[in-house]
Amino acid sequence: MFLDNLEIIVGTYEEFLLGYRPKHVDQKYSLTQTFASHGHKASIRCVTSHGKMVASGGADDSIHFYDMLYRKDIGVLMHHNGTVNCVEFTPNGSHLLTGGDDGKIAILRASDFEMEKFWGSAHKGSAVIGISVHPTGKLALSVGADATLRTWNLVKGRPAYATRLGSSKCGAGWQINGVCWSPTGSFYVLGIGTKVDVYSVETAAIIYSVTTEMKVSSFCFLNDNELCVGCESGKIYLHDIIKKSSLFERKIHDQRIKSIKSVISDNHVCVVTASSNGQIILWEYKGKVLQELGNVKTGCRITCLTIATFGYPNIKKEEESEVEEENEVDYSPEEKCSRPALPVKRGFVIVEEEIEGEHQKKQKKKKKSKRTRAASGFSVSESNTPMKKQKTESGAIISPKPSENKDKKRKSLLADSWTISEAAR
Repeated sequence: MFLDNLEIIVGTYEEFLLGYRPKHVDQKYSLTQTFASHGHKASIRCVTSHGKMVASGGADDSIHFYDMLYRKDIGVLMHHNGTVNCVEFTPNGSHLLTGGDDGKIAILRASDFEMEKFWGSAHKGSAVIGISVHPTGKLALSVGADATLRTWNLVKGRPAYATRLGSSKCGAGWQINGVCWSPTGSFYVLGIGTKVDVYSVETAAIIYSVTTEMKVSSFCFLNDNELCVGCESGKIYLHDIIKKSSLFERKIHDQRIKSIKSVISDNHVCVVTASSNGQIILWEYKGKVLQELGNVKTGCRITCLTIATFGYPNIKKEEESEVEEENEVDYSPEEKCSRPALPVKRGFVIVEEEIEGEHQKKQKKKKKSKRTRAASGFSVSESNTPMKKQKTESGAIISPKPSENKDKKRKSLLADSWTISEAAR
C-alpha cells in the first residue's frame, strides 16, 4: 500500500524535527518514530519536502536541508534577518522559495543551494506569511502582513501584480494565515481570520467561501474540487467547492489544529492532521468521509507538518544490499585506498579513512580522507573504546580503535576504522 512509502515530518517549539512512519499491524496503523533532529537553535516554524529532500525554517533565522535517504543534515543557510515563516519547493523540486519576517523572498537552487533570485522588499518590509507555487512551476503566490496578495512570475523572475486585501495595521494584515493552490492550478485559496475564500483563476473572483467558528489555522485540497479546513477550536471542515456544499464537519483534536497536509496517489487520498498538544492523526479519505487509521502523541508542541513520499522501504533495501555486496568483496591494496565510505545508517556510523601509499608519496600528492559525517542531531552510537578522544569543531567526538599490532609496519595500506558519535546535547 502507498502508505508504506510515507514519512510524516513535524517541526516543534522545542526545536526538534521529528519523523514518523505508518506501520501496518493487525489491520491497523501505528505511527512509529524514525528520527529526531536537533539542528535548529530556536523553534521550527515551517517545513517542506520533495523526494528525499526536506527543508525546515525556524525562529533562529536559519534554513536546514536534510537528505532523508542517508539521514543527514547537508546544509544550513542564513540569508534571512528574521524568523523564516515559509519554505516551499517547486513541483519538480529544482528550486526552493523562502520567506521570512524581514519581508524578503529568496529563490534557491536545490542542487547546490545557490541563490538565483532575492527580492529584498517583496512585501515592503512586512513579514511574508505564506508562499504557494503553481503546479506548473511558472507562478507563485505570496501573502504578507502588509495585507497584500502578490503574484510572482518565476519564468522571468519578477513580480507580476499585487492585490490589496484590506488594512495592514488591523484586520486582514494580522489575520492572514496562508495561501494554497489546487492540485491542477484551477483555483487558489486564501485564509483570513475565520473565513477561507476560494478564487477561480479564470475569473479572478471568489467562487466559494468557508466560515469557521474560530480562526482558520490550516487548509489543503484533497482533490481539485474538495477542500479541507482546520481551525483553532480543533474542528475540521470538508467542503465541495464546485457543488458548494458541506461534506464533513467534526471536532478531531482537543486543542487547535496547527497543520493539515494531504497526499494524493491514484485513487487513494491520505490526510495528516497535527495539533498544538503534540498529537498526530493519520486519516484515509474515502467515500466523502475521513476515516482514522492511527495516531500518536509526540510529547512536543507541533508547529508545522509535511509528508515525505520517497519510497523509504525500497531505498532501505537497496542500501542494505549495497553494504552486503561491499563487505563480500576482497579489495586489493590499491583499491582500498580509493574505497568509498559506507552509507550512513541510523544508529551507528562507521567510516573508513585513507592512508597515503608509497606510490602517492612518490607523486607528492596528498589526498583528503574520505569520510562520511554523521548528521547533526540524528542518533548515532557512541564508541566504547577506552582511547584518547578528540573533538571536532561541530562537537562530534572522534575516537580511534586501537591497532592490533602497533610495531608492525603498515604496508597493507588499510585504512583505520573510525567511529564517529554525536555529542549529547
